[in-house]
Amino acid sequence: MQKTSFRRKRIALFGGKFDPPHLGHQLTIFLCLEKFGMEKVWLIPSAAHPFGHRMSPFALRFAMCRLLALPWRGRGKVRLLDDERRLAARPVYTIDLVRHLKEKYGDHDYHLVIGEDNWNARAEWKEFDELSKLVTPLVIGRGAASAIDLALPGISSTAIREAIAQGAPWEHLVPAGVSDFLRKQDLYRPTD
Repeated sequence: MQKTSFRRKRIALFGGKFDPPHLGHQLTIFLCLEKFGMEKVWLIPSAAHPFGHRMSPFALRFAMCRLLALPWRGRGKVRLLDDERRLAARPVYTIDLVRHLKEKYGDHDYHLVIGEDNWNARAEWKEFDELSKLVTPLVIGRGAASAIDLALPGISSTAIREAIAQGAPWEHLVPAGVSDFLRKQDLYRPTD
């Protein structure tokens, strides 16, 4: 029997609330692929946030992530996973998700995309020391811990939600498809 060789792929695991996904998220995907040499980026929307943050329904955020990844459609570079939604435990901690991904998809060279704000809060994460043995942290931000010396735009999903609620300009902060989706779904507008 001939043994098949297994080549470990460099895969960036990019999880988050994506509520909504914005141009900063899209730039992060680009950096992972073009600057950091990742072969693939796996987008993994949160199903239930470990720190208890409220989020829009998973199906809406998943649909917006599909729109976020449109520039890479058909190239096999960006994959959208709903694995966190499928896991029974709630909330899903990153360490548990990574263990699940390694078991289901194989032992690749996984890099965990972490925003600098979350990197600074890593002491609060479940088993962060063990997690950093399973994946290589890839810190994206504007400070000393960032993997790049590049000022990323100061875009946040929170600021976008607030701008929509206040009727302020926001369309320039999200990809066109996400902008159209938000208008059609009438998301983040105050309810009477």
